[in-house]
Amino acid sequence: MIPRNRFICSSQSSKLFKKFSFFKRVSTSLHRISHGISVSPLHLRSSHAKMGDTKLDTMKISEVHAENEKFLIEVKVLFFARARDLTGTSEMSLEVTSGSSAQDCLTKVIAKFPGLEEISGCMVLALNEEYASESTVVKHRDELAIIPPISGG
Repeated sequence: MIPRNRFICSSQSSKLFKKFSFFKRVSTSLHRISHGISVSPLHLRSSHAKMGDTKLDTMKISEVHAENEKFLIEVKVLFFARARDLTGTSEMSLEVTSGSSAQDCLTKVIAKFPGLEEISGCMVLALNEEYASESTVVKHRDELAIIPPISGG
């Protein structure tokens, strides 16, 4: 009698290894996509699979990039001074598609808080505590600060 849970036959272990390595590649790809890194179809393709076995074999790299664009990322938006007064909050979470610019985020924020239109022509943007232009691309979990003009003495 063979003891339970002792060994798996080689054909079973080979199948398990193939499944595990595929899921590992998928997990790695999802991690890369969530951080704005593009993934090629060859990264997901199993080294043991034959041509035509997966949908990814027929996808073009441009199609994969188009698929990546559909993923949502989260950006933390911070409001200071007059912007905080107009919105009634000091921060908010904003979901945008990957590849969005700071301007895209600002447009969504102004749509949610129309009062910000009043200072939109004179505010400055900072991304991760560094001044940034409106064309700067935001990434997952970035902090976008809206800084209106401040005067004082």
